[in-house]
Amino acid sequence: MARDLVSVQLRAALKQPGCPICHLRSASELRYIHSLLWESVNDPLTRGYFIGSLGYCREHTWQMGLLENDRFGSPLGNSIMYEHLCRVVRQQLGAYAHRMGWARRPWWRRWLHLIWPWPVQRLAARELRPKARCRVCQIGDRAEQTHLRGLLQAVSGSDSELREWYAASDGLCLPHLRQGLNAADRNVEDGARFLVETALRQLGSLQHELSEFERKNAWDNRHEAKTEAENTAWLRALAFFGGMNGKVSE
Repeated sequence: MARDLVSVQLRAALKQPGCPICHLRSASELRYIHSLLWESVNDPLTRGYFIGSLGYCREHTWQMGLLENDRFGSPLGNSIMYEHLCRVVRQQLGAYAHRMGWARRPWWRRWLHLIWPWPVQRLAARELRPKARCRVCQIGDRAEQTHLRGLLQAVSGSDSELREWYAASDGLCLPHLRQGLNAADRNVEDGARFLVETALRQLGSLQHELSEFERKNAWDNRHEAKTEAENTAWLRALAFFGGMNGKVSE
């Protein structure tokens, strides 16, 4: 059942422009954030993840805040969670401030501090160090690994239809191609070879379109019309080498 679901999700992602694994990762992260805001703001386990990582990474912090405000019309969920996080970080900073003050007290304590230095900065770094990674990134990592494994298995087997869909798509971005090839073993060797051969063909076309765009921008060739593929080649180059930018919508 899980394998069938992965296959269905891969087929849907291959219909979209850009790397299918980027789309599936973004969709998984978005589902988690939406579910959190809809029903898990006060869930102890969810809150534990949030506090343990001292919030989320920059990307997912802003995504969650803007999504709730735009889609739900109120930032109440974010306000509840960040009020809790403010209390936690204030306690940690308060402990740091107390230790700093300890070194500035009467002369005998300052003298003691000279012979037994108190590593205040290190203590601060330790206090403010997250105990875990951003939970949304963890969810994205899991989806990424599951769908990469599913893709390799599908193109290694008898699923000729999915191979055709993949060959007609934009294929994997370089970061996900590298990740997939690093995870490939002998059981998916045919699939790995197929991904590499497809990438070689697509890169050949992309290189030609970039070269033509450059050539037609030269003064002597400015009269030659650029094709749509040549005008968008730079965007596809960014998507291949850097991965897809932005978040998918539901």
